[in-house]
Amino acid sequence: MLRYRVAWSLMLVSLFLVLSGAGSASAGTAESSPSPTSHRDAPSWETKLGSGVTVIGTGTQPTPGTTSPGAVVEASIAAANTGHLAQSCAFYQPAVQSKCASIAANSPPVATHENLSLGYIAVKGTQALVGLVGTDCENGARPRCISNQNAAKFLSSGHSFGSLYQAAAKSEASPVHMYSLITCVKVGSQWYVYLPPSSL
Repeated sequence: MLRYRVAWSLMLVSLFLVLSGAGSASAGTAESSPSPTSHRDAPSWETKLGSGVTVIGTGTQPTPGTTSPGAVVEASIAAANTGHLAQSCAFYQPAVQSKCASIAANSPPVATHENLSLGYIAVKGTQALVGLVGTDCENGARPRCISNQNAAKFLSSGHSFGSLYQAAAKSEASPVHMYSLITCVKVGSQWYVYLPPSSL
């Protein structure tokens, strides 16, 4: 179950670990270039997330890396798509990277098929929630494939950012392959996918 959660996390990067959110991501330009939604075109549900939350609209294609929440999700998914989970560990927060690598080193390659792109992204301080759209399939997962076509799934539910972040982090412990928002955390100047230490 531990190995399953790590594999699932590593490849879905938290959010898709629990498909409570959406799918994988694609690469492209820096996420910082597309600006957050303006008040004029902000989604109607944005205010329900609470004060201090910035929403980044759909269509961003950040270059994979650790410069933004979307970029680290892209990088994590790209690494997981190789089937070698240890490569994904570098994109989790530094506090769990060593344990993640140790567990992943003893895990067989995981066959995955992801066709995912970034949905809406909500950022509050050093925390972020990344939505994904598309389909994720993993051999051995139950169910094997999960899909999400709603770029605002969960973010538009009317719940606060804090409660959504807690729920997404908690979903990491689930043995069920389901959609979930991907939790990210900023450490220093870099963004990482947040993997609760208790899920390893």
